[in-house]
Amino acid sequence: MALILLVDDDEVFRSVTARMLRSAGHTVKEACDGIQALQALEPAPPNIVVTDVLMPKCDGIELISHLKRSYPDVRILALSAKESLGSLGLLNLARIVGADVTLAKSTVSERLLSEVEVLASKLL
Repeated sequence: MALILLVDDDEVFRSVTARMLRSAGHTVKEACDGIQALQALEPAPPNIVVTDVLMPKCDGIELISHLKRSYPDVRILALSAKESLGSLGLLNLARIVGADVTLAKSTVSERLLSEVEVLASKLL
């Protein structure tokens, strides 16, 4: 099973999602924003980061960019309740900067666990 860092500023969503991932056998660390996530990367990075795109302080796009530069083997699943901000496609941008998988939060309950399992199966 995988070590997962779950990053989301919505405490209820984070708690429910963490519980679902733990019940599937994964070890889950939680962070409420990108700053906390960056601190949680030490001493050993997780196998998978599941991150919201829109968060205060350090958003998911910044976090994904940092992860790809510093931890290229970490798999990233980006989530967003808003698929776009004006004309900017947030999930598309997350994919461009390095997310392996992107999901709209409206589809999370059905697809998150299966996407995590696919990413976990690709770990070295």
